[in-house]
Amino acid sequence: MHLNYPIDTCGDLCVATKTNYVEILNFRHFFKHIVFTSEGDKIRNKEIKNYINVSVVVDIECGNTIN
Repeated sequence: MHLNYPIDTCGDLCVATKTNYVEILNFRHFFKHIVFTSEGDKIRNKEIKNYINVSVVVDIECGNTIN
C-alpha cells in the first residue's frame, strides 16, 4: 500500500502471456575471427572463420491487459 491506497500494478495476470519472436532482419557479417569447435569431451580445435550470421528479432508478448 502506498499512502493508504492499494497499488494496482500492470501485468498481475502474467500467467496468460505468450511470447512470439518476429525476425525483422537476417544478414551475414564478414570479418575474420577465431572459434573453437569440439570433438568429444576433451578435444577442441581452433578454426578461423570469415563471417557470422546475424539475426535481429523482436520479442512480442501478448497477454491479458484488461486490468
